[in-house]
Amino acid sequence: MTNNLQKKPFLDYQAQIKYLKQKKLVINDETSATTALEKANYYGLIIGYKDIFKDPATNSFYPGTTV
Repeated sequence: MTNNLQKKPFLDYQAQIKYLKQKKLVINDETSATTALEKANYYGLIIGYKDIFKDPATNSFYPGTTV
């Protein structure tokens, strides 16, 4: 049996913030964003809310979405 799941590379907090900014999430305070990621982790914070804040057509956050 082969595993078809693609492994994603580990991203430290700064890389996660950079990735979110590329997806058009507005992050005004990177220190607070880092703290939020440390406490809730990426999946709990971002994946848990993505459906209401991301445009499925572009896979980017809706304009003006902030942390």
